[in-house]
Amino acid sequence: MEPQKKISSKVVKAWRIRAALMCLPIAAVTCVYLIIEFFAADRIFPAWVSGMAIGLSVVCLLIFVGLVPWLKQRFWCYDYREDELEVISGIWVKKRLTIPVIRIQNIETSVGPLTKRMGLMSLTITTAAKSHQLPEMEKDEAVEFKKQVQALIQAAIH
Repeated sequence: MEPQKKISSKVVKAWRIRAALMCLPIAAVTCVYLIIEFFAADRIFPAWVSGMAIGLSVVCLLIFVGLVPWLKQRFWCYDYREDELEVISGIWVKKRLTIPVIRIQNIETSVGPLTKRMGLMSLTITTAAKSHQLPEMEKDEAVEFKKQVQALIQAAIH
């Protein structure tokens, strides 16, 4: 059975803000380059370089701010059952992760400044072999998810 829980639209907004902040240096370098080109007596580079710099900035914004967060939300899903957690992720390459509840050693929550302001929280599930980062969830949903997994662990132990 496929996992049923999907990523919240608030998370997509946070991913878009984070991606825009990551694309900001490219846009800043492009702006500085265009200002230097505008005020320079002679052109430093051919005109096509200016067009390519602008095009690169726009494509970066469209792909990383517009498309990738939407695709990530569309293809991420997770669910928990009596004896396992299942996470499906990946845009082009699907990755199905099944974590047996009995193997879980720790569940950590983390909140950054952006996610705190938006009411989101990240979960990291640690097993003996590896740590698995789940995408951000709404705070209430993350706390409930953590409680449910802890209850499943307790049930599996006893």
